[in-house]
Amino acid sequence: MENKIITNEKSVINNDKEYIESYFSICDLFRGKRIILDKLKNCSDINCKESVDSEQVRQLEDTLKELNARLKDQDSAFWEMVKNSLEQEKRFALEDLSIACHLDVYDKRMFLFFLYLEFCHVDENECLEGELSEIFDFDNSLFNRMLNFNHFITLSPLLERGLLIKEYKRVRRSATASFFLSSVGINLAVSLLNGKYEALEPDHKKEFDYCEAIGYVKEPEYGLDDVVLKDETKEKVLFLLKSFNDKNLENLGVSQKIKKAKGLAFLFYGPPGTGKSMLGEAIAAHLNKKLLIVEFPKIVSRWHGETDKAMAKIFTTARNNDLVICLDEADTLLYNRNFAVQEHDIRFVNIMLQEIERFEGVIILTTNMDTLLDPALERRVTLKVKFELPDEKMRAQIWRSHIPDKVTIAEGVDFSALARQFSLSGGYIKNAVLHAMRRLANEGRNSLVMDDLLFGARLEQEGAFLKESKPKIGFFANC
Repeated sequence: MENKIITNEKSVINNDKEYIESYFSICDLFRGKRIILDKLKNCSDINCKESVDSEQVRQLEDTLKELNARLKDQDSAFWEMVKNSLEQEKRFALEDLSIACHLDVYDKRMFLFFLYLEFCHVDENECLEGELSEIFDFDNSLFNRMLNFNHFITLSPLLERGLLIKEYKRVRRSATASFFLSSVGINLAVSLLNGKYEALEPDHKKEFDYCEAIGYVKEPEYGLDDVVLKDETKEKVLFLLKSFNDKNLENLGVSQKIKKAKGLAFLFYGPPGTGKSMLGEAIAAHLNKKLLIVEFPKIVSRWHGETDKAMAKIFTTARNNDLVICLDEADTLLYNRNFAVQEHDIRFVNIMLQEIERFEGVIILTTNMDTLLDPALERRVTLKVKFELPDEKMRAQIWRSHIPDKVTIAEGVDFSALARQFSLSGGYIKNAVLHAMRRLANEGRNSLVMDDLLFGARLEQEGAFLKESKPKIGFFANC
């Protein structure tokens, strides 16, 4: 692309075409600088120092210095023209994007450069963190690179909004961050350039709608009174919920000493059907919040970097919409890293652990396979509750609690006898009661007799995957 001469004497840009073409001509210079920086790095490599021509190195350094001067002038002139144009009430798609996503000039410079690479040099569309930092440093200043490092962290606008993707990879025996344009960034830029400004919805609505891409939002159906728990477990849960967001904690100066892990992370583990998810809903109801139910298949993507972004978005969405996160089958995303086969599998676990520690809301983790969980999760969990098959007294309570209020219970119904005869967990008891209700509905009755419940219990027991002989498994920290 031919480099254009840009002046800033009240010059203006008239439309998106001029905007893109003008800055892409500057991106040509960025690409040239990238090539020179790469050559200089190769020259400084200890393995090729002996074959390096010092005159060649000097020429590269002189060219780099000249390029920096041109870049500084042309980049500054371009943004001055943009400013002049906006003052004349001209509208540009990528300026609207920058307002919606809170991008500063440095962010816009990065985003435009990646658009340029994506559409002009696709085979070079990935950049290392240090490489980017040097490319956008016109003064060859270490201090400036340190100052602008905030544009490369996870909470920077480009990464937070999912416009760019950051992924760690190994380069020359060390791990470094690599950046590239996301599908979200491409689609959003193309939509806006085609005049589809509806893509820029209010942030709050966008975040809430994003729930569909990672799971769904659910109104809690159960309260704490609906969950049959041991008294000591319920007391611990209530204690933590009462202290959540307690202003007295701040009065004690807790935040000055404890910077992370100030949210509540509950881990419920044990056999299926014992009430883990039910207690999660009850906690959300107690806090008067809705649940963000995370669905594992929606999180994992075959596209490079999309899984990382989706995992981070779980917590952003919950934070922005005041939701309680519920991650069922937590072992799918928080499995022991010793079992990982691929390097990116380890990265996924690292990201989840970091996000849980930073999250100041409430997250519910449930699993039937606690031995698969990574040991590092244990210190990040506020309360661990082991769910076991209910004892006889609890089973009787569960049977009774599932009978609808509109149903008349005959005198001969004995819930204690049902509890003694059938060693079912809460989930199976619920199904058994539902079978009994179906029988009533089919026969047009509303009076429940003992035989109805025995029918439901036997039907459920026949199809249940009961494993009384299965050995008990210890908690994941002991694996």
